[in-house]
Amino acid sequence: MKLRLVSFAGWCAATVLTLVAASASAAQSYVAVPLGTLGGIGSNGVGINIGGQMTGFSNPSGSALFHAYRFSGSTMVDLGTLGGSQSMGWAINSSGQVAGDSYLAGDSTQHAFLFSNGTMIDLGTLPGGSQSSARGINASGQVVGNATPNGSVATHAFLYSGGAMSDLATFGGASSNAAGINDAGQVTGGAQTVAGAFHAFLYSGGSMLDMGTLGGSNSQGIAINSNGQVTGLADTSGGSSHAFLYSGSAMADLGALPGASSSAGFGINNAGQVVGLAEFPNQTLPRAFLYTEGAIYDLNSLVVSGLGGMTLTIADDINDSGQIAATGCNGAGTTCLAFRLDPTANPGNALPVPTLSGWALFMTTTLIVIGVAGVRRARRYTSH
Repeated sequence: MKLRLVSFAGWCAATVLTLVAASASAAQSYVAVPLGTLGGIGSNGVGINIGGQMTGFSNPSGSALFHAYRFSGSTMVDLGTLGGSQSMGWAINSSGQVAGDSYLAGDSTQHAFLFSNGTMIDLGTLPGGSQSSARGINASGQVVGNATPNGSVATHAFLYSGGAMSDLATFGGASSNAAGINDAGQVTGGAQTVAGAFHAFLYSGGSMLDMGTLGGSNSQGIAINSNGQVTGLADTSGGSSHAFLYSGSAMADLGALPGASSSAGFGINNAGQVVGLAEFPNQTLPRAFLYTEGAIYDLNSLVVSGLGGMTLTIADDINDSGQIAATGCNGAGTTCLAFRLDPTANPGNALPVPTLSGWALFMTTTLIVIGVAGVRRARRYTSH
């Protein structure tokens, strides 16, 4: 079906890695619940709320394109589109409202949407713009994403609240994007500086704070919890890419799985647990990870049943009950399915996975690459 990878073109560099032993205690084990599809060959699990409802995108019957869905109970419901052929769900709040983006009729223009009370609402664009994409939503139905302002091809981060879309601006550069929002209305994303680098930001109380990097040039905020902790990716002076956890005023390097060349954090809950992916040299498929209590684990080693031969390639979100929205693919990466990982009643016997430290990350506006039968398209943090 398709595969999403982090795109690190143009900035990655080799570095010497230091192996650090993980915690001696085993992590929580999980049962994988396959969500199925909308009738087609594949699906992706992207967002999850506290009730275990999920959103993402799946192929309808007979189509290679995607429709946004909401999964509740044991049923995946097609949310439709804004008139075009394709839509994607990226985030879901505690009320089951979904934020995403969809093509309009003619498939030449994409707009952010809010799905609420059975209706997909077009959120429009920034004044004078033509394109928009939504990436995050909070309990109040506030939505964040990126949109083109005043006819520009560069995107600006936006906050949609009270029926209006506000421009969150940049750090002086041309573009920015917003990826996550918490219930207090704090927003994270990435913004371009005057020098052209991208830096992760924390937007709070009307001002945009530069969160810095891990010593290198670039960083990107992706998810934020109710405590204002942020995860994403950043680079160090060594040039490699790694997931980070920003807490208080400090950005900590979360490392990567053994042998991985890069990692990125995509979801964080209020306990500070982080999920994401790690990429490996000369391997097509990344692997999903869980960071908890100071250690990073390959999620595949923690699942006791339900994968059906699939490999978890990305974990996108984690709720406060510890449930995880993830995607698993076959060995060739040609078929992928959405999964919800449910914690088992008791911690499993999975062995801890060593962590690697001393790495770094970076970010471009094109962060996530989705491949359909080997063809990759930029999706997640830029318009598509």
